[in-house]
Amino acid sequence: MALPVILAVIGVLLLVISLAQPLAGALRMPFSVVLAAIGMLIGAAASFLLHTELTDAFNEPARAILDFPIGSTVFLYVFLPTLIFQTALTLDVRQMMPDWVPIFVLAVLAVVVATAVIGLALLPLAGQPLLVCLLLGAIVATTDPVAVVGIFRDIGAPARLGRLVEGESLLNDAAAITLFSVFLAILVAGETPGFGDAALSFLWTLCGGALVGHLAARAAAWLIGKMPEQRSAAVSISFALAYLVFIACEQLLGVSGVIAVVVAGMTLSLIGPSRASPDGWSYLTGIWDQIAFWASSLVFVLAAILVPRLLASLSLFDLFLILVVAAAALAARAVILFALLPLLSLLKLSPPVSIPYRVVILWGGLRGAVTLALALAVTENDIVPDDVQRFVAILATGFVLFTLLIQGTTMRWVISSLGLNLLSPRDAAMRGQVLAVALENVREAVARAAEAYRVASATALA
Repeated sequence: MALPVILAVIGVLLLVISLAQPLAGALRMPFSVVLAAIGMLIGAAASFLLHTELTDAFNEPARAILDFPIGSTVFLYVFLPTLIFQTALTLDVRQMMPDWVPIFVLAVLAVVVATAVIGLALLPLAGQPLLVCLLLGAIVATTDPVAVVGIFRDIGAPARLGRLVEGESLLNDAAAITLFSVFLAILVAGETPGFGDAALSFLWTLCGGALVGHLAARAAAWLIGKMPEQRSAAVSISFALAYLVFIACEQLLGVSGVIAVVVAGMTLSLIGPSRASPDGWSYLTGIWDQIAFWASSLVFVLAAILVPRLLASLSLFDLFLILVVAAAALAARAVILFALLPLLSLLKLSPPVSIPYRVVILWGGLRGAVTLALALAVTENDIVPDDVQRFVAILATGFVLFTLLIQGTTMRWVISSLGLNLLSPRDAAMRGQVLAVALENVREAVARAAEAYRVASATALA
């Protein structure tokens, strides 16, 4: 596809994204859900216009959309480092430290449990070997916080709840992608390694990625400290950090590029502000916020455009299997939230997580573009049998739609029903005191201005 056509499609999609944001606000729907719906409509409309006999006038625009180069490599190498690094960069790592145990459990152990539960639930029903069922489980185990965190911010949900969900999503991408890579390699090679070898490989990819990310971020912070007033240079160094770390880990070192980017972003967020000027650091995070908004929005639209194609051969039995996946995923998540987390609290290993928080985290396990990208990677692998490609594509895509259209659209109601959009009595009292002091300061300022400009008190305070 010609470069001008690619740029034109991206420009049109950015225009669509800019119009979708106020639409989501008017509909009181999560922005990512609206983007997914728009993307699916674009994909379905383009397919209809290309194949209909009613007119040929729109064949070229439709073909440009359907043939747009949006394979799994684009998602994983272009968009994923940006999204992960920005989230890690803007997290308050110090405030997350008290909750590191529940975040780690949700991010790593929960992914392993979800993979096993989903795989075993599908095994007697799907007609696929255990390895394929586990592969699908790893694909759908990773959560996407974009929609849920957006709702949290809109309605004023507790900050701790947002930190738990964001921290989980950052690390579970790494765990799920690592498991996916192990299962796909076994499927392609046709050889099953021992459990010990697989476990060691899993741990090495995580720990090795963390070490590389930490060291690279410290080097980047040192460079930024050498030119604290050069705002554009600091931004450029941070972008180089995200992409070079990811590519080096994935292509050269054989460790997790995702966890490397996560650790690099968190390390830079801890030591970067002390190396750059205050204005330079605000400029850097502002640029990253804008780039991440474009990237996350484009990811949802582009991934959703693929949905009609991935679901082209959907059957009633596939719908049943999608419901099995959804039930198994919720059950696995519930076991972690309502059995393991309370046990950790009893053992004084973790601060208590309230039941309303756990309910929201359970229902807020939405899936998104990463899941679709991993499923697309399977369909693009010619060594994988056709029936396995179809199985993974349909069930992963269907489950993403279930979480977005069912869980995502009801998330706001769940949070409101649990009262998490309301201030606690202590916070409400503090807000009242702050507002009273602010109002008194305003009155005094108005009175001084009225005296200075000889305005009658009754007129000034009216």
